[in-house]
Amino acid sequence: MSPELADLSLLELFAMELQTHHQAMEDGLVGLETDARPELLESLMRAAHSIKGAARIVNLDQAVGLAHAMEDMFQAVQKGQFQLGSAHVDSLLKANDFFGRLGSAPPTEMPALLESSIAEADMLSQELTRLMDAPPQGQGQTSPVPHPHAGTPAQSPQENAQEAVVRLSADLLGRLMGLAGQCLVEAGALGRLFSRMRGGRRDFHDLADILAWLRSNLSESEAKAHVDRALELIKGMTGSYSHVLGTMDGLTRRMEILSDRLYTQVLGSRMRPFGEGAKPLPRMVRDIAKQLGKDARLVLEGAKTHVDRDIMELLEAPLMHLARNAVDHGLEVPEERTRLGKPGQGTLTLGARHVAGTLEIRLGDDGRGIDLEKLRETVVQKGLATPDMALRMSDAELFDFLFLPGFTTAETITHVSGRGVGLDSVKTMVQGVGGHVRVESSLGKGTVFILRLPVSCSVIRALVVQVAGEPYALPLARIGRVVSAGPDEVLSIEGRQYLTLDGANIGLAPASQILGKPPAPTIGEELPVVVLQGESSRFGLAVDAFLGERDLVVHPLDLRLGKVPNVAAASILDDGAPVLILDEADLARSLESLLTEGRLAKVGSVAPTGPARGPKKVLVVDDSLTVREVERQLLAGRGYQAVTAVDGMEGLALASIGEFDLIITDVDMPRMTGIELTRRIKADPALTRTPVMIVSYKDRPEDRMAGLEAGADYYLAKSGFRDDALLDAVFDLIGGP
Repeated sequence: MSPELADLSLLELFAMELQTHHQAMEDGLVGLETDARPELLESLMRAAHSIKGAARIVNLDQAVGLAHAMEDMFQAVQKGQFQLGSAHVDSLLKANDFFGRLGSAPPTEMPALLESSIAEADMLSQELTRLMDAPPQGQGQTSPVPHPHAGTPAQSPQENAQEAVVRLSADLLGRLMGLAGQCLVEAGALGRLFSRMRGGRRDFHDLADILAWLRSNLSESEAKAHVDRALELIKGMTGSYSHVLGTMDGLTRRMEILSDRLYTQVLGSRMRPFGEGAKPLPRMVRDIAKQLGKDARLVLEGAKTHVDRDIMELLEAPLMHLARNAVDHGLEVPEERTRLGKPGQGTLTLGARHVAGTLEIRLGDDGRGIDLEKLRETVVQKGLATPDMALRMSDAELFDFLFLPGFTTAETITHVSGRGVGLDSVKTMVQGVGGHVRVESSLGKGTVFILRLPVSCSVIRALVVQVAGEPYALPLARIGRVVSAGPDEVLSIEGRQYLTLDGANIGLAPASQILGKPPAPTIGEELPVVVLQGESSRFGLAVDAFLGERDLVVHPLDLRLGKVPNVAAASILDDGAPVLILDEADLARSLESLLTEGRLAKVGSVAPTGPARGPKKVLVVDDSLTVREVERQLLAGRGYQAVTAVDGMEGLALASIGEFDLIITDVDMPRMTGIELTRRIKADPALTRTPVMIVSYKDRPEDRMAGLEAGADYYLAKSGFRDDALLDAVFDLIGGP
């Protein structure tokens, strides 16, 4: 290679240009088979020509030759010398992939990469030349089919790129976003302070009236003189106060407008068109369909919908999984589709839009749909529900099983999907950012997955409530209703309280008990209730008072804290006081646990310290479904009450509210290990007396020592948990059931 290749700045510019043109060709090539309109061919030819010219400047001869071969093919199609077929597009995509790998390499490594890929570049160039000389069987010298909108002129990249671009680091942008959000919150605080000052002006007038009355009723001239002096001072202060209020009024309005504009602009810098994040999907859908002997295309709607860059990054893997599932399980092969009266080519539709302050993503197909009866049978076969229970389940309840780890209805496992390991990750991601996902399907017509996500993760609108004298925030997106119920509206059935709203009974739970706080002793004239609307639950949370709506800057909790029960994040109120932002899904799980254990207190009463002494309770924490079930059955068979958790995070949450007599945990688990769980339990004053038994495959002396040093009361090898060794150890720690 020539010495000029050591010029790093030129190679950096070439890499940036290569990435831009690579993506432009990727987008155009996928739709070229069915939509070879002249302006699309023109843009592809221009991209290949630009790559060729840039590669020539930096003396990358193999890249020049390959780009030239691509340009020749586009030009030949444009002149009507032959029509592009699937084989042509495959070869063009392989050539474009070569440029994609070259553009993503560090500039200093680019010459060496090209040097090692000379044979591949030459082979791709020869393949393109050969395909032009010998078109695929059945394709003659025909012109490409014009697109209905072929007369519309194409916009060049230069016409689209009208604004200058400045690169910012993600950390800097995040700090700017935090400052802009805090500015927005502080502007609101300034407005509320101004309102309080207006109240102070009324106090001045009241004081002046009182002094005036005293003056008229006092007889001594000296006292009247003092009152006259006080009235003069108040008059002067009132004038100054009025001037300050007028100035602050204008300042407040300007500050609110300015902060809102600042926040909008900084938020815009974090937002990206949804189409940018969806760019890999059309190619992936095409490639997977070909591998499976199917014909499919992806239609993108709402490409210009703006999405927070962090959410867009998180969406990439879930959308790819949903698209793979749709092609593999949803779409039929062309022959079957034709027999059913459908077009031979299946269609996936991916759309994005803003709905009621949230981002809605819909990915649907026009395939076979989900057979609810087959799904019901699978649920029963896997022992997840009894036949009677499965028959009573609604469609939405049945669809929820699709998101369980390891659950699948596929009869065969392919290299694409069918192992039941993807939809649960989709749901985990969506819930992790405070959203939810649901499914709609019609047999024979198709399936659509609907994701509801926050537009941005930086600032939320929340309702601040008071519980046991402390403020807590609930995102407005999770609140269905806010009501003030009178004592006569709180009804009770079998010891459980509820409200009737819109003809439906809404269960009532004291927020103080769920959050582990002292309860309010009595119900006042009106009971403040927040009705939380979750993905699959709806319940009323009784609080002490409503403190009003606020815009809150979201501060994620320190990762070292792990999962704090019932808490999603933190923020700061106008007066500088910290406030916890509650997790609606976690609140629902805590409520379900209290109901299951019969410990839910009535609103206005002291929470029970515990039910009448029943069987001793054991919490089993293990990420293996098989191990959890075996241990649960062993314990239940001996008369203990066993509750299970899938990992250390869930185990810690349950332990903090469950009042267990014993905790049994595995060691190697996702999110939180058993060793860390043991440490956290022993460090909690409320849990430190609870015995912990570690059951693990690790049986080395150093493994046992690590568990015991963490605070475990017993260490048992898993090889012995099937026999009486486990039950004997439980008896030694807590006695009989």
